[in-house]
Amino acid sequence: MRTGPRVLIVESNPVFRGGLGSVLGAAGLRVVGSAADAPSAAPLIMRELPDLVLLGDDDPGSDLEAGLDRILEARADQQVLLLVGRHSRAAAPQLLLRPGVRGRLPREVTDDHLVSVIREIGQNDEWIFVSAPQSALPALLTSERTVLSPREQEVVRLMARSLTNRQIARTLQLSDGTVKRHVHNIVAKLGAASRMDAVRRSVLIPPRSNDGPS
Repeated sequence: MRTGPRVLIVESNPVFRGGLGSVLGAAGLRVVGSAADAPSAAPLIMRELPDLVLLGDDDPGSDLEAGLDRILEARADQQVLLLVGRHSRAAAPQLLLRPGVRGRLPREVTDDHLVSVIREIGQNDEWIFVSAPQSALPALLTSERTVLSPREQEVVRLMARSLTNRQIARTLQLSDGTVKRHVHNIVAKLGAASRMDAVRRSVLIPPRSNDGPS
C-alpha cells in the first residue's frame, strides 16, 4: 500500500531523476510525475496537484530562484523540497525563507534520510528540514539572506513609489501573484513590519552584483 505525500520530481539529470523515482517508489511513496526543469513541470503541477515537489539543482549556471518562481506561478501554495548539489549557486539561507520551501537536503543524502524527510513533511505543516555538511554551516548562518535579488530590487524601488502590487505587475510585466510573492519575500528577508518598513530597510542593503534579472 502506498502512503505518504504524492511527489513530483524536477531534476535536469535524467539518470539522477530516474534514480530518485525508483528510490521513492520502492519506499512506497507515490511519484505522480517527473520533469527536467520547472517550466516543463508547471503543467504537471497544475494537473496532478502534488503534495510535494522535489526540486534538484547541481548546475552552477542555473537559477534556482527563477525555478521556484515558475513552480509557484503554477500553484501558489505548492510545497517544495530542495535537493542541492555541491556546484549549485543556490543561496540556502535566502531560499529557505521562500513561501512553500520546506527544506534543503544535499544530493549526497542517503535514501533512507530523503524518504524520512519527505514523510515528515507530509505529517508536519510547520517544520523546515535542513541537512548540510559541517563545512556549509557558516554560509547557512550568515546574513546573506538579507540580500535582495535583482528582481526584488526592482520591486522594492516601485514599492518606494507607493505603487500597488497590480501596478508593479503591469510595470514589470509579471502576474499579480508573482509580485505578491516578491513582496512577501522582501518583507521576510528584511525582517520588516510592513511594506514601507521594507522600503526603509532596503536602503541599507547593498545590491547583489553579477546577476541578471530573474
